[in-house]
Amino acid sequence: MDNQTQQSQPAQQTQQIQQYPTIDRLVAAGCYVPFISLLVCIIGTIKKGNIPFVLYHIKNGLALFVLSFVSIFAFVVPFFGGALWIVFLAAEIYGIVLALGGKMGFIPVVSALSKRVPAEKIYTVLTGKPFSAAGTTQTPPTQEKPPSPPAQQIPPAQTPPAQPPSQQTPPSPSSNQ
Repeated sequence: MDNQTQQSQPAQQTQQIQQYPTIDRLVAAGCYVPFISLLVCIIGTIKKGNIPFVLYHIKNGLALFVLSFVSIFAFVVPFFGGALWIVFLAAEIYGIVLALGGKMGFIPVVSALSKRVPAEKIYTVLTGKPFSAAGTTQTPPTQEKPPSPPAQQIPPAQTPPAQPPSQQTPPSPSSNQ
């Protein structure tokens, strides 16, 4: 039984890698490559920004780029700047491994910061089109009319009931004269 379980695990891992096309995994991995990550994130947002897997890695790549850019100022303190650079390099390598593996894994600090990256708005600014996730179409919002109040039942006009001919009073002979 253990042999079958071990054989099925690699098959599941291979299935997960093949879940996303190679170009999507390469774009996602490119978002973590130092010095070109910003360019890849911009191009990836324009071309593949509607694919959730790629968008996840674009957000992480942009967050890591901002953290790396801010860490440049940490080089003022000799040991701290070097240690921080090594930490960010490790995070970039881990992101590349995740992206090439077709996974959307958690990268400490980076993934938490990436939730604040407005990639959907960046997509709209770069392309001029509203953002829509893959497989969905976004329609412009329509203004709905408020529901009309229920129509009041107007009773039919009430006319006095006609009297049967037997109950009608005959004209008086004195009124004719």
